[in-house]
Amino acid sequence: MDSNAIVCREVRVGAFRLGERLGARLGVVSVAALVATGALAEEYKVGDVNLTVSGAATAGTEVRTTPRNPALIFAPNGRRAGIPATATSGANQDDGNLNYAQGSPVSSVVKAYATVDARYQDYGVLFTGKVWGDFTQLYGDVPWGNFANGYTPFTPLGQAGFGSRQQFAGFAVQQAYAYTRQQFGGATLDGRIGEINVPWGLQTAIPGGLAYAVNAFDYPAIVRPAAQAQESLIPTPGVFTRWGFLQGKATFDAFYLFQGPQSQLPGCGTFFSGADWLPPGCNNVYFAPTLSDPVSFATDFALNKIGGPVAHDANFGVGGSYQADPLLTKFGFYYAHVDQPTPVGTTVKGLRTVPVPPFGFFVPGSPLNPGYTVEYLGAVDSFTLNYTTQIDRTSLYGEYVFSPNKPVNFNAADLVFAVVGPGFPTPLRGIFNATPFGGLMPGTDRLEVGNLDLGVRQVMPQAFASAFNASALTLAAEFGLKQVYDLPPGLRFGRSEVFGQGPVAGFPCGAGDTPQQLAVQCTTKGYVTANAYGTRLNAALEYDNVFIPGLKLTPSMGLIWDISGWSYDGIFNQGRVLLPLKIRADYGKNYFAEVSWVPALRVATYDNLSDRQYVSLAVGMRF
Repeated sequence: MDSNAIVCREVRVGAFRLGERLGARLGVVSVAALVATGALAEEYKVGDVNLTVSGAATAGTEVRTTPRNPALIFAPNGRRAGIPATATSGANQDDGNLNYAQGSPVSSVVKAYATVDARYQDYGVLFTGKVWGDFTQLYGDVPWGNFANGYTPFTPLGQAGFGSRQQFAGFAVQQAYAYTRQQFGGATLDGRIGEINVPWGLQTAIPGGLAYAVNAFDYPAIVRPAAQAQESLIPTPGVFTRWGFLQGKATFDAFYLFQGPQSQLPGCGTFFSGADWLPPGCNNVYFAPTLSDPVSFATDFALNKIGGPVAHDANFGVGGSYQADPLLTKFGFYYAHVDQPTPVGTTVKGLRTVPVPPFGFFVPGSPLNPGYTVEYLGAVDSFTLNYTTQIDRTSLYGEYVFSPNKPVNFNAADLVFAVVGPGFPTPLRGIFNATPFGGLMPGTDRLEVGNLDLGVRQVMPQAFASAFNASALTLAAEFGLKQVYDLPPGLRFGRSEVFGQGPVAGFPCGAGDTPQQLAVQCTTKGYVTANAYGTRLNAALEYDNVFIPGLKLTPSMGLIWDISGWSYDGIFNQGRVLLPLKIRADYGKNYFAEVSWVPALRVATYDNLSDRQYVSLAVGMRF
C-alpha cells in the first residue's frame, strides 16, 4: 500500500512514555487515516526526463473547546497561575493545559508540501518537502510558559533547543530517494535508496501495528490543522527493495536502514504536549510536592536531563505477500528488527554513596544528583501477519504483530522515587540497588506483546445512501486487542503521574488526599493490564453538487470506545468514549475545506489529557 496512507491521528504521549496519552487529543480523525489530499499532478517533459510536480497548501486554526479540569493540574502550579487546581502531583504534564484557556487558539498554521518526481527510462529521483509557520505559537503570549522561555508568563513560548520538526516554523524533507524498476524475465525489481519510509503495514484506525514498528512519525505535524498523510512520516536513510514474481501475485521485500527511525514529539508547553521534560529543548523532571514549576526551575529542584548514549542496532526487515485469488485475499508476512521509533525516559543513578537528609540522594544544584536521559532503544523484533480481502463493495482486513522484546515503560513516579532517596516508596528498589552509581536505571522492561487489529469497510448500496439523499454512504468498523503475555507481578507500567502513585507495600498511600483522590490514586487501576481492547466506528455520507456544481460535501461521524483495560502503548484507556465529528468540502479537484470536533461522551478516569478538546478549521488548495 501507499506509505502516505498509513498514518492515524490517534497517538498518545505521557510521563516516561510515548503513546501514553495524546490519544484522541492528537487530532482524532479518527477511524480514517490522515486524509491524503489526492494532490493534482502536473506533468512536464524536459528532454528525455518526465517531471511530475504535485502538492497542497493549507491554512487553519485549532481552538480549545473545554475548560481546564482542576483535577489534572498540579495544585502549586494552579495557585501560581491563579487557576483552580487540586492535583497533588503531575507537575510534569500540565504546561500545555495551563497555557491555553477555553476559547483560546492553540495553533494557527499556514503550511504546504510539494513532491517532485523526475523519471528517465527505468530510473528516477523523488523529493518531497514541506514548510510551515504557526503564528499562534510564534507570536501568541501564553500565561504560563515552558522550560525554553524560563517559565516567563505572558510572552510567547520558547523553542530554543527544539528539534527542527518541533520548531514553530520551518522546512523539512519528507522523502528524498533515487529509485529504479527493472524487469528480469517474469520478475520485477523495485528499489529505492535515500531518505525513505518503509511501505509496510495496513491502513488502520487503531495505531500500533506494523507501520508504527518500522517508521518514525512527525507528531507536531500530525496535530496541526488539516494534517495530511504526506506530512506525517519522518524519513530514515536506508534502502528498500521489492521483488515481484508469479505474474505479480507474489512479492518479496527487504530493507536496511542506516540508522534507527526516530519519531518527534510536540514541544513542551504546546497544547498537545503530555510530557514537559521529554522532547529536545525541554529539561527537568520536577518532584517537589509543594513547589510550582517556576520555583523548581529557578532553584534547580529537579532531575536534570543528561546526554544519553546513542544506541544503534542493525535495522532491517524481510517480508512478502501473496495474492490468493480463490480467496480474494492478499496475505502478508513480515519480520523486522528495528530500533523503537518512540523515545523513552531512563533515569540515571546519582553519584552520592551516602544518603543525606531530607531526601537521601538529591540535593538541589549538586553535581552528584541523579538525573535522567532520553533514549531510542534498539533491537526490537516484530513478527507480522496481515491480510486484506476485497469482495465487491466490502473490504475486510486484519493484522497481528507479535514482539518478544517490546520496551514497556515503568510508571514515572516509581522511577523518580527510586532515584531521589532510599526512603521513598517504589517497587523498583531492587532494580535501583542493582544499578551502579552513575549508571542508567532502565526506564522500561522488555516484554512479550501482541497487537491484533480486525476491520471492515463497507460501501453501502445506493438505496441506503439515497435514504439520506446522498450519493454514497460508507461504513467502517474496527476492533483492536493489545496484550502483554508476560506482565511481571509486582511491577507497574504506565499511568500518568497526575493520578498519584499507587499503593506500595509498607508505605501509606495518599496521605492528605481527599476521598475522591484516594479512590483514584490508591488502586492498581490505570496501570498497564495484560489485556486491553476497544473499537472504532465511522460513517460517512457524500453529497455531490451541493448548492453549486462541483461542490461535494462529506459529513462523517465516528465512535472511539476504549472498552476495557489500559494498553502497553497507551492507545486504549478504559472508559474513554469520544464522538469524532467532521465535515469536509471539496470544490472540483483543487480546493477543499474541513471542520472537525471530537467531543467526549465519557471521560476516562486515567486520561490526563481528557480536558484538552478542540475544534479544527482549515482550508486548502491542491496543485
